[in-house]
Amino acid sequence: MIQVALDWNCIIELEEKRQEAPFIRQIQAWYNQGKVVLCISAPSRLENPQDRGAVVIDEVEWNRKLNAVGLGGIELRSSRTNRDFHGADGSYLFVNYNLELLILQEIHTILFPNIDFAYSDYCRRCHVEPISPFGFLNLSAAHHAASEEQQRVAQKWNHAKCDALSLHAYSTWAEPDDLFVTTDKNFHRKKEQLFQPFRLSPTVLVPPPGSTRPYPIGTVLTEQVHPIVLSKVIRGHIMMPQEAVEYLQMQLG
Repeated sequence: MIQVALDWNCIIELEEKRQEAPFIRQIQAWYNQGKVVLCISAPSRLENPQDRGAVVIDEVEWNRKLNAVGLGGIELRSSRTNRDFHGADGSYLFVNYNLELLILQEIHTILFPNIDFAYSDYCRRCHVEPISPFGFLNLSAAHHAASEEQQRVAQKWNHAKCDALSLHAYSTWAEPDDLFVTTDKNFHRKKEQLFQPFRLSPTVLVPPPGSTRPYPIGTVLTEQVHPIVLSKVIRGHIMMPQEAVEYLQMQLG
């Protein structure tokens, strides 16, 4: 069965009855009929709230929003922890945490080349101090005590991070027929790049040249960069709601 992941802006589209809302409703109807699987990438829970006075969309507000648009109880799907690839050279690769982090960083860089992967780096670029919870009861208190510029930088970075994390989560479980549905034009502008092979440079620990297993006690491993090319990191399709409906109509017959 085809799996459809809605980006968070699809929920806003339904809330505000925007242009693409009828197409999202059609996808919802197929979901209600049991014809497709419908979910939202778990990082959407970290999206900036529309209320500028709030720091996060808490669980009560999250459920209220989904219930209001008829999607109460929809699956909030996290990343799959283990996956594997065949490299561009045909080799079999098991993805570990460090390689997964490089994949996430590549997705972030493609989507937001001008926003640093790390919050502290982006704050440094913007010449503001990062918002820190130290000395406060919680992050909300720290956020409200921050300057408007600090809040603006944090929200812009968080928006970028959530988009990258949402697409990354989708990439860990998507199959060739599955869909990531979004009205965010940035995803569509960068779609060609996102579907290109990823050229990554993970660091691995290697024994001295000529060493054979089992390595003797005291063998010193050294770090070495091992470039790899991963194809089909993001499977399936990235589509606008209208495109998704047209695609699903053909797939569902």
